[in-house]
Amino acid sequence: ANVSVNATEVYADAGVTIINIEWGDRYAGIDVSVSFHALHLLVVNSMFGYASSLVFLSWANSYSGNGVSLLVSSCNWTLSGVMMGHAALVFDVVWVGDESGNGVSAVFDSIFISIVDVSMAENAEVVCFQWNGVDSGTEGVITFVKTSIVIVNTTFAENTNVLLTYWRGVGGGTSTSVVMSGCTLTLTNITTSLQSSLFMVGYYGGSDGYNGLLLVSDTSVSLTHSAMGESASLFSLLCVKADCGHNAALILAESDLFVQDVTMLSQSSLAACHYHNESSGWGGVLEVRNSGIRMSHFVVNAFASAVEMSSTGANSGHNSTLTLANTTVECYDCHLFGDALVWQYWAGDSAAANSTLRIREGSVLTFSSSYLSNSSSLLSMYWGGEGNSGATSSLLFDASALVVTASSVSQTASVIAMGGGGGEGQNGCVIGVFGSALTLTHTTMLEFSSVIGSTWSGRKGQAANSGIVIDAATTVTLGSIRLNRQAVFSSLFWRSGGGGGCVLEVLAAFTVSNVTSSSSGGGGGEGGGGGKGLLTGCFFC
Repeated sequence: ANVSVNATEVYADAGVTIINIEWGDRYAGIDVSVSFHALHLLVVNSMFGYASSLVFLSWANSYSGNGVSLLVSSCNWTLSGVMMGHAALVFDVVWVGDESGNGVSAVFDSIFISIVDVSMAENAEVVCFQWNGVDSGTEGVITFVKTSIVIVNTTFAENTNVLLTYWRGVGGGTSTSVVMSGCTLTLTNITTSLQSSLFMVGYYGGSDGYNGLLLVSDTSVSLTHSAMGESASLFSLLCVKADCGHNAALILAESDLFVQDVTMLSQSSLAACHYHNESSGWGGVLEVRNSGIRMSHFVVNAFASAVEMSSTGANSGHNSTLTLANTTVECYDCHLFGDALVWQYWAGDSAAANSTLRIREGSVLTFSSSYLSNSSSLLSMYWGGEGNSGATSSLLFDASALVVTASSVSQTASVIAMGGGGGEGQNGCVIGVFGSALTLTHTTMLEFSSVIGSTWSGRKGQAANSGIVIDAATTVTLGSIRLNRQAVFSSLFWRSGGGGGCVLEVLAAFTVSNVTSSSSGGGGGEGGGGGKGLLTGCFFC
């Protein structure tokens, strides 16, 4: 308690630790309590080498460190002008052996972390919990409460994280929760690289993470003047090995995310669940509820997104759900190129049957003075693998509002989209809009774009018994809209022939004013040249 560590112009060689507590024997350190109160760290103009750390706690053998209680409270940690070397850490907690670190309770309470002008090399972390053994790290709770993190002018290399919890052994992490509550995160002028995150839970061993939870509640996040690299994220639940992450959940609740002047590259996201191997993520949950996401001067490229659930593994993601409930998403001066704001993307074979993307309970999505192109969308579900992927899945817009104004939608983009490019799967997939309000004003729609569209690019017979249903309790307002080159309000499109038994049902009440429809290119005219815009249409090529 009440300890200050000041390090100025210090070079720490590989493996150096300032505070080191280690239990080396089997069955050691069971039910121990470890407390750090008012532990203040000030590190200035220094360099930490490979695998060095400021604080290192380790249970190094099997059956050790079960029932541990860790409390870190009322601490100030400041890093300024620091180079964190490969795998260097500020606060590192490790369980090495099999069946170790079960039933752990760890609380970080009222911590202030300032990171300014810092370079973090590959696998460097600020706070890290790790379990490396079989059947370890189960039934635990790790909590960050009333913690403030400020990061300025900092670069994150590949696989670096601010707060990381992960498992590498088989069968680890069952029913363990990681919680951030009542925290404030401010990030300015940061650059992140491949798979770097602010707050990550990772399952790197087979059969890890059953019923795991990453919960962010009552937390405020500001991200400005920054760039996010490939597969980087703010909040991430990552499943790497096969058969892991079943029924695991990432939940953002009662929180606010403010994003301004940010560029996001391939597969980066604000909040994401990723399943990278086969048979993982069954029953997975990604939910944003009672929250706000506000973005301006925001550029999203090549499969990047704000909220994403995705997989590259075969037979993964079945019965998964992505939900926005009573949540506001605002985009001003945002540019989306070949990506989606909120989406599920399943690249593996036979993946994500009976999955759901749902916007519900009074959520509001606003897209203003912005641009959708290159098959982009605001809401999307897409399957890219072979086999019967995505059967009986649904994209539901329920009792919510969508506003698109002063924007452009072009190059096969859709505001709400569902589609697939694989085999003969996606049978019984439906977009449903129920009791909602859709408003488009002062917007141009070009080149086969749509407001609501299903596009299927696989083999003949794909997406049988699929369709779009917009109920009579929904209202649609179109004002000062230009439809051009077969742009449509709602569209079903098959490139290789429809699967049959499909439906396009639009019962909504339309209010239409100053809507123009014209052809471009070719001979022009109705049905010729580029083709005029339509309100509804089915296309079979």
